[in-house]
Amino acid sequence: MDRGLNRFQFDVLSGSDIAFHMGVRFDETIVVYNTYQAGVWGAEVRQGGFPFKHKELFKFTVTLTREEFLVILSDGSEVHLPNRLGASEYKDFTFKEGVLIRSFEIN
Repeated sequence: MDRGLNRFQFDVLSGSDIAFHMGVRFDETIVVYNTYQAGVWGAEVRQGGFPFKHKELFKFTVTLTREEFLVILSDGSEVHLPNRLGASEYKDFTFKEGVLIRSFEIN
């Protein structure tokens, strides 16, 4: 399989920085969380479950506070990534590589 079928990512953007990066890697059965600020990646966070399966629906929730991004995956596992940029809101996001979005909700 090509990389596009083995991985996808969800990023919350702040200009040229990435406040929140969630990289789902089927080829490693892991989810990697990180921040990209001023041209430099921060320390990766690799925790939580891996409830993703090829061609199956999934759900995850990301909650933002000034201190952190709280991720709740569909298997109930929680991941806490520090909000390293410290903003209380972000306006842009992207999904990349091989994910079909059926619904999306922002509160």
